[in-house]
Amino acid sequence: MVIPFSLYAWQELSVFSSSLAEVQSPQSVTVLPVSESSKDVLPAIAPIPYKDPGPKGTSFAKGICPFSDCQRKYGRPQDLERHILQHLPHWIHCPRSGCNWTGNRLEVLRAHLKKKHRGAPLPQREMFIIYNAKRIVKQLLKKEVTIALAEYEAWTSFEYGAVRLGILSV
Repeated sequence: MVIPFSLYAWQELSVFSSSLAEVQSPQSVTVLPVSESSKDVLPAIAPIPYKDPGPKGTSFAKGICPFSDCQRKYGRPQDLERHILQHLPHWIHCPRSGCNWTGNRLEVLRAHLKKKHRGAPLPQREMFIIYNAKRIVKQLLKKEVTIALAEYEAWTSFEYGAVRLGILSV
């Protein structure tokens, strides 16, 4: 059998020789240099599936929402972080005067500005961020704060930020 790949590639594949039953040793394979014309002759080798174990020793390793009344599961950490923001007070508001829109995602604010305010540009960050909710989510996932403390800090920060921005009056 003639399979064109380098000796280096064979050394990499020899680790997985148990999964390749027909390939037992380097002597059973004739090694040829890879050229453009021989690329279609290369054998199809299934990729090794990658499984991210997540942070070790945490209940969040599988991407499960830490809120007891939810328990939704997510495969990617950023999806879990975005989901947890839904449990906290909205941290973004529309900076246009007279508009009461609030939300948890910048792309939704951009869509709101485009649709309701005829393409108004996104202002400076200080003008529409009520509080730093992402910092609270990171602390929660690292178990630096409890859920109760995270909720308390979020609501306190929300009230302070809303008063500072003139959304709430004292």
